[in-house]
Amino acid sequence: MLVGQRESRIRNMVMLETGCSGEAKTFNQVGDINSINTTGTRYQNIPLRDLPTAKRWIRPNQYSTPTSEDKWDEKGLLPTIAPRGKHTMAHARTFGRDLDDVIIDAIGGTAYTGATGVTATVLPSTQKIAKDYVHTGSATDSNLTVHKIVGSLKVLADNDAIDDDELDSEQELFGLMTPTMEAYLRSLVTSGSNVGLFSKDYAPPVLDERGRIKRFLGINWKVSTRPGLKDADTTIQYAYVWTKSGVQVGIWEDMSTTIDRLPQVNNAVLFLSQYSFGATRLEEKKVVQIACKVA
Repeated sequence: MLVGQRESRIRNMVMLETGCSGEAKTFNQVGDINSINTTGTRYQNIPLRDLPTAKRWIRPNQYSTPTSEDKWDEKGLLPTIAPRGKHTMAHARTFGRDLDDVIIDAIGGTAYTGATGVTATVLPSTQKIAKDYVHTGSATDSNLTVHKIVGSLKVLADNDAIDDDELDSEQELFGLMTPTMEAYLRSLVTSGSNVGLFSKDYAPPVLDERGRIKRFLGINWKVSTRPGLKDADTTIQYAYVWTKSGVQVGIWEDMSTTIDRLPQVNNAVLFLSQYSFGATRLEEKKVVQIACKVA
């Protein structure tokens, strides 16, 4: 197998529900309410309040991956359909890439809300770190910087999306960056005022045994090369920071593969993998997009 993404890199970074059925799956949301101060007012009529609720919708995408061999040959075909066979591995890789593309599109794209699931909800500007963001001083375009990551954490903290007193698995922080961003960030923090950020004296180990960024500023990072992280402007790429409970995946059908002969094409053998899934952003306040100038 040639080099390439072997499996989904983001599947474990989001909420996931399997066994979905029907044309769509809805997830109910409940918002905050305010109390009524009744001090000193005995027998006051208290108006009833409805809980603020909303729905997020996932509609599944269906995928098919067909490949073939010339004809049925038991000895020749056995290695191709084995667990490590070329067809099995190629189809599994396709599944992983498709799933990541759906998740990335859900993180930064349009979510559908409302009673019928047709109200388009985009990620608001308040949840975006601009390409020229700086903590202080004059704005200037930059790649992924420590200040931008810290700025994204401030956005989440301002939204009460992260709570140090009640940190749980659903609040776990995840981040996604491109290889260009990772390379820049590693270079940035090995010199100057940022050098301490990779030191064991200041934080847990940031780099794994291969020198890749795995956990940085309390965020579990993954690197992705998927096209959804790139803008139409080829000089702009996007990083994302989110809490696990901010993104939901629904799987209608995991990957299944069938093998059939096609008599009409000289008994060629068809390997067909099919699967169906979808994703949505559950809450805008739990997701931050970081725009980066990479060229």
